[in-house]
Amino acid sequence: MFLDLGYYLSKTLNGTRSFVNATFAINYHFNQLNVTGYHLVNIIIHVIAGFLVYLLAVLTFRTPLLKDHPLQAYARILPVCSALLFVAHPVQTQAVTYIIQRYASMAAMFYLMAMVCFIKARLIYLQDRRFWASKHLLYYGLSFTAGFLAASSKETAATLPVMILLYEYTFIETSLRAWQKRLLYLLPLLLLGLKIPFHVISHLFMPDAMGIKSFNPDVKFAGASLSELLSVGKGKDPALTRTTYLFTQFNVLWTYIRLLILPINQNLDYDYPLYTSLWQFPTPFSLIGLLLLLGSAIFIFRKHRLIAFSILWFFITLSVESSVIPIIDYIFEHRLYLPSVGYAFILPALIFQLKIYIMKRAKETP
Repeated sequence: MFLDLGYYLSKTLNGTRSFVNATFAINYHFNQLNVTGYHLVNIIIHVIAGFLVYLLAVLTFRTPLLKDHPLQAYARILPVCSALLFVAHPVQTQAVTYIIQRYASMAAMFYLMAMVCFIKARLIYLQDRRFWASKHLLYYGLSFTAGFLAASSKETAATLPVMILLYEYTFIETSLRAWQKRLLYLLPLLLLGLKIPFHVISHLFMPDAMGIKSFNPDVKFAGASLSELLSVGKGKDPALTRTTYLFTQFNVLWTYIRLLILPINQNLDYDYPLYTSLWQFPTPFSLIGLLLLLGSAIFIFRKHRLIAFSILWFFITLSVESSVIPIIDYIFEHRLYLPSVGYAFILPALIFQLKIYIMKRAKETP
């Protein structure tokens, strides 16, 4: 699969995973079947991603809607804690050591890079309001490029435009009056969300041996074909449908949350049951718990923006793989790599927020 270096380099930007495939081709060119080089690249990606988590937290504390928050007292230590938690968390093991899951880690690295560069560009623009300023254009261009590379690494990058919009509303400006102009500003970055569906559609019209283009639902992309996705329930698992996959994911999400909070009994290949009914225990309770968690994010949004944003980050970045798009493997730990950034922010923020509350209560107590 990764033997022809020239072929994969020529296809670097033409696909939803082509950029990572090119890095595998380069690894094979230099290392052949010696896995040391492959692991080294994966570790470097992980370290860079950890540094980007740090920068994301640092820049977030410089945004207009967080500058007066009590957590500003911990604006130096919290980013360090978040980055260390992200890098050292045991749940990252699969994404880093399982070589092929460079798809997950590299997509996350570019995803985070796009977010960091976007925030940097936005903060520069807020200072002088000049779109064509060289420094602003540099970071804006880097954000677009990183987002494009994320979309060329794995399909989960499709959520990037949503996270950019959410970040803008959470930390930059909540007023809806100026959103018309703001959408125009964000438009190039939002269009990145079209790259993956555009590639999927164009992939269905690949030329045949005669060079004639025709609709071909059996052409594979990301390991599955359109005909396979449309015939879910008729293939490897007859019970697997969009609804049963969704019901199963209600429970899978709680397994993911448990792994973040208490990373024990980790597994490379889970034998996870398929839940075929909404009323099958514990599915209804899982759904209620998830709704309460989402509701809490909305409830605390204005007062605790960082925590609310982090909860929504977890759900949004998992939405591609944990929703109604059925995947034969119901659960994989490497899918937590990008969503775990939300947890890396939530835990230190909650600890420091609790400390602020205790100190405030101590002062109020006579």
